[in-house]
Amino acid sequence: MDQPRSEAIEEAKDYTGQFIDSIEYLTPEECAALGYVCAHDFKAFIAACLFDYFGYPFSTCHDFIADLINNQLGSNLRYVVAAPRGLGKSSLLTEASTAWLCLRKEYVQFKNIRDPRNKNYILIISDTIDQAVERLSTIKSHLDSNEIIAKLFPRSAGEGYIWKSDYIITKS
Repeated sequence: MDQPRSEAIEEAKDYTGQFIDSIEYLTPEECAALGYVCAHDFKAFIAACLFDYFGYPFSTCHDFIADLINNQLGSNLRYVVAAPRGLGKSSLLTEASTAWLCLRKEYVQFKNIRDPRNKNYILIISDTIDQAVERLSTIKSHLDSNEIIAKLFPRSAGEGYIWKSDYIITKS
């Protein structure tokens, strides 16, 4: 698609507001357009694909984290996000962003395999192995059970090549 990113983001706002309740009625072209927008903008992905999980509009903290993910992807900068328990930091940073990074390759063309925006290996670190496995289970659920994700990312969604409790290789 030849749309500039800002136009695509504006289009996503229209799509996410109007079509989420009726995703099954979208044409393949509309699904591809929305998938393209969601692959290029993390907030659009959350609003379209994980609406029930996070709600909308975003809290100030979620908005800040989503902006960090969008704007710093591929940079060498590192951040520490401190917020109260239960605010959804791990859900957004670990679960949603990992699912997004796995799915977006369907629409985003990288110049080469070493492009820093191309995340081939994602490590999930938690306090315990059980917490990390639980996070991975949620990511797997997003990838293989979310109907909207399946419609917008048909080549990337679904069970991957390796689908263990502590290790996966996705389709993309």
